[in-house]
Amino acid sequence: LEFWDGAKFVGSDPELSPREVALNGLGGGGWQRRPARDGTIWRVENLDYVPEGWVIYELEFHTDAACGGAGNWSGLGEYYGPEVAISSGYVPSSVVPKSKHGPHKAFDKDPNTQWLSQCFAIPERLEPIGVPSPPVGCHPRQAWIGLDLGIKPQVVRCVRLLQAGYRRMQSSTVALSKWDGNNWKQVEEYSGLGGSTWHQRPAGPNTMWRVVHTAAVEKQCRGQLSRNNNRLWGVAELQFFSDQDCSVPIIGGVPIVSGTVEAYRPTIMDDTSYDASRAIDGDQDTVWAANCHYGWDFYNVSRVDCNDEWLGVNYGSVAVEVRCMRIMQSRLESSTCCDPGTDLRLERWNGTTWLEATWRHEPPPAAPEDFRYLGADFRMMGQCPPDSYEDPIYMSRIWEQRARKDSDNCIVPLTGAIALLGKSFCIEHPACTEAVGGAGDCCPIGDGSTSESRCCCSFLQTEIIFVDEEELNPFRRDFNVEYGVLILAERLPYFGAVIAVFLYFTAQCARPNAQDSVATWAGRPGCCSFFRRMIARV
Repeated sequence: LEFWDGAKFVGSDPELSPREVALNGLGGGGWQRRPARDGTIWRVENLDYVPEGWVIYELEFHTDAACGGAGNWSGLGEYYGPEVAISSGYVPSSVVPKSKHGPHKAFDKDPNTQWLSQCFAIPERLEPIGVPSPPVGCHPRQAWIGLDLGIKPQVVRCVRLLQAGYRRMQSSTVALSKWDGNNWKQVEEYSGLGGSTWHQRPAGPNTMWRVVHTAAVEKQCRGQLSRNNNRLWGVAELQFFSDQDCSVPIIGGVPIVSGTVEAYRPTIMDDTSYDASRAIDGDQDTVWAANCHYGWDFYNVSRVDCNDEWLGVNYGSVAVEVRCMRIMQSRLESSTCCDPGTDLRLERWNGTTWLEATWRHEPPPAAPEDFRYLGADFRMMGQCPPDSYEDPIYMSRIWEQRARKDSDNCIVPLTGAIALLGKSFCIEHPACTEAVGGAGDCCPIGDGSTSESRCCCSFLQTEIIFVDEEELNPFRRDFNVEYGVLILAERLPYFGAVIAVFLYFTAQCARPNAQDSVATWAGRPGCCSFFRRMIARV
């Protein structure tokens, strides 16, 4: 800030403090206030590069760490009006009003309106003649949006964010910052965000679980239409369970997704909507479809790629443990949707980021290795209907169930005797055939030199693999018959060799008349004469 001294502008005045002179951290497209007290202005900013410009439908700041919860509103901006919304800037609309995409549109409680950051593509009709357009794409911290709360300081403890479903217009990691009186100061960093659904941070550990698409099915099913383009990943139903057998469902929760296809060319084969709620509504005839880089208010089938798209459930403040899941992938026959995934991964929220779901395994005391954590990568998904199925492929409804022991990386160390006593081929074990296919060796893996077997092996189906499993029979826990037999089969030959050597040297060192003495001892009458004769023979 400079002032006119009667002859020129000057920037120093002993009566003005530095915070009154240096107007830092300003944005555009709206009123910006300086000076401002600590905690009176808050914003979120992108920490990821957003290739096609950041798009936010709705944003909420809350003073409560649970964002109100149970319907109790704790948000800021509810009673302040749209003039408090501030941003780094926005792209003007090609129609009146020009502020159609301004920052206040992210606080109007209407998910059908949006804020378009200043690094979004400028409409062609608004491009100045002879002036090159700025590059499209938001570099980290280049785009931001927030609220100016006036003179009363506030503390934001929770953020709810609704981004566009197109991942090239999302930032999966954002920073929550406040104005500290002189500069912007980052308060929190929130990661693992998606689009098309509300995402809330902070979130407690194990309160959110998701299924990630890691590979698409390449082989077409019998009767399926041939296509020269990839289609979207679609899910009709997803269910999580707290037990190993998928018999105890985890109730409640709201869907969260990486992004939904929000604009497409509808056909008679398309669903009326591919909203995320359709994946957990209990209706097998409704479908959620991932965006898969398909586009936002435009679409391009040539760049469809569903890898790393995900579908999950947010259980709010309730921490849960998922041990089994059931999923029904869609096979709609429209040009847009749907191609199932063959490889899926189960992930959990640990409080700060998404991690592959793992469970601790502790081998029996006699095992050669220490504990290990077993993951949740599932293969052989998206199977075709059986050959006996005669209806059109889009009418098929196939539930696929996977538990922890079915994971591709659920592998446990066992004794080397497995190579002798177990049937190594995967096809000999029904659970392995379904989980990883019938080809190759599973029990043990490979040539048996590593002494590792898959958890899907038949002889492990009734065994304790994970430390959180309950053992109903304490005697069986203390005396494991199956494992004991394997240990004996591996070590008895060594005991036999030691005993043979001992008997050999005993015979060599015996007295000349030892045989007569033993015969006399064995022939003595009595109740133990049978046992004496057996010992004498040895």
